[in-house]
Amino acid sequence: MKRNLLEPFRVQLPVKGLLAAVITCTGLTLSAQNVSVNTDGSSGPGLFNVGNTTTPPFQVMPNGQVLGWASGTAGMPSYSFVGNGTLGMFRPGSDILGFSTASTERLRILANGNVVVAGTATTARFEAVGPATGSGVAIQAGGGGDVLLNSGGSLFFDGNYSYGAGNYIRPLAANTQGYFTAGTERMRIAPNGNISMGMAGTAGGYGLELGGSFGYGNGVAGSYRSRTETRNDAGQIASQSGFFETSAPAPAANWYNGASGWQHLLDVRHSNNANNFAMQFAGSFYDQRLYFRKTGGNANQAWSEIMVIPVGNAASTNNAWNISSNIAYSPDDISGASVLSGDDAIVNYTMPFSITIDAVAYNVITISTNGWISFANPGSSLVSNNTLPSASFSAPTIFPYWDDLVTNGSNIRYFSSGTAPNRAVIVDYECRTYTGSYNVRFQVTIHEGSGLINVQYRDEMNNNSNGQSATIGFQMAGGGSAKAFPIISDGKILDDNRDNNSGWSISPVR
Repeated sequence: MKRNLLEPFRVQLPVKGLLAAVITCTGLTLSAQNVSVNTDGSSGPGLFNVGNTTTPPFQVMPNGQVLGWASGTAGMPSYSFVGNGTLGMFRPGSDILGFSTASTERLRILANGNVVVAGTATTARFEAVGPATGSGVAIQAGGGGDVLLNSGGSLFFDGNYSYGAGNYIRPLAANTQGYFTAGTERMRIAPNGNISMGMAGTAGGYGLELGGSFGYGNGVAGSYRSRTETRNDAGQIASQSGFFETSAPAPAANWYNGASGWQHLLDVRHSNNANNFAMQFAGSFYDQRLYFRKTGGNANQAWSEIMVIPVGNAASTNNAWNISSNIAYSPDDISGASVLSGDDAIVNYTMPFSITIDAVAYNVITISTNGWISFANPGSSLVSNNTLPSASFSAPTIFPYWDDLVTNGSNIRYFSSGTAPNRAVIVDYECRTYTGSYNVRFQVTIHEGSGLINVQYRDEMNNNSNGQSATIGFQMAGGGSAKAFPIISDGKILDDNRDNNSGWSISPVR
């Protein structure tokens, strides 16, 4: 049966398998297996076929699969919409699916599952290609899932996509990354790893370079940072260099004597945190006194006070002073003193006060008949003089006249005088040289409080005992490496005609 499809007609379709004949109308074929709408009157392989037998553009297969035989193009997609034929889906190649709008391919899914937007090929799992060649973003395939901003691409934040006002990250040059807020470069990382901040348009010349100030340490977050941190223990090992403060300095042994209340601490540390080598400065918030030490691996290494000379109007400050004297206790007025006599003899004497030398307090002196007074007993009278500093003396030592001497006359008398805290210890020598028996007479005074040490020579001194075989001077603690203040060694320096007018003194600057 054939019928023109333009004319109305009704066909009763048989149940599959009961119709042996084929009913054919112009453009329509009905069989027991399928329905075909075509131009050649043939029956297609599908349950429902549109087109001719050779290249049917549309088929519904027995397994339910719908097939479109035409691959299509971006301008004429295989699957489109009524009234919008330039929008749809097509097949650019084997196992490749494309999507187009306005006759232009916008997205492509490749055979390996990679997806590319505005492009035709990619090695990334996902790539969105920008309008300029090589620009855009890509998500790498593989374990990392890396996101790549290709050359010229930027990553924007906060929904503000403006180069002049937005917040974004973008490459500035080869291997150089820029970070922007409000459209202004705030930070740059150069190819060598140098980081510059607050230097828009300029690469840093250091590992970290700032174009402005920075804050850390104690203060108020977001408002003021002093760049000073808290450290209570000045002897703390494995700590960093820096500027510190504390209101509770402890333990006391690691600070200068008398440190209490608010303190400053400047600490310069060794690069190996396993040791405790540091150079430090410390002082109270409330005065102008300054203390210094190099720890040398010892957390409670003694501190030294630094001499402070004020600048400005000296007449209004006048707080840097030193005192010296050229006085002596009248020998004939001495009474009740302890006495040392003989040859190569020494005696220890405990003073009624301490004197501080190089941050160490001493209150015991050792007096020798050979013309020296030490603040620690060296173990013998040490008859033979040598140049200063002398390795024979580990503690601070006074050398009024270090020579081979023997007592005579009133011998060596030692005692204290005065009232605390302004007392003095006096050691009066009447001796003669062992060789030649030439008179040597002098007096040493050690003053409480000021730390002044005064040496006064008196008559009668023989013209052959004016320093010709003696050592005269002073040295600090440290033996052969001690800081020394030599006056003479084996040289004539005293005037035997003006004995009572000769002398010298030494004292700390306060």
